[in-house]
Amino acid sequence: MVPIPFVWTVNQLAKLAMYQLLQECTSKSDAADPMGVVIAGIFADPKYCPGGRSLIDIFVARFLKWNPILLGQLGPDNTEADRERLGWKRDKDGSMESEESYGGRMQALTAGFVAIAAR
Repeated sequence: MVPIPFVWTVNQLAKLAMYQLLQECTSKSDAADPMGVVIAGIFADPKYCPGGRSLIDIFVARFLKWNPILLGQLGPDNTEADRERLGWKRDKDGSMESEESYGGRMQALTAGFVAIAAR
């Protein structure tokens, strides 16, 4: 049995790691590989797993939530509903983010997912 506060802490660590991945890899996806090594080492290493249970699934769940393309969500992005389905974010003023911003974010998330899945 894993204590709930521990799972919450791991979830927060996953969230911070995702933000770091987005910061580092949006413009340079090569930075995802060393980050993937560290993340996989922390979340999947048996010596850090309480009760022998890997916690990498918490991190992978974040990837799937933030990048629906990894789940196979494809199709047009002509309407706002399509863009929301594909993971586009809204700016503070309520408008959709730019194509450049969306592309960079999806590139960073996909590079991070590949870096972790390769471990």
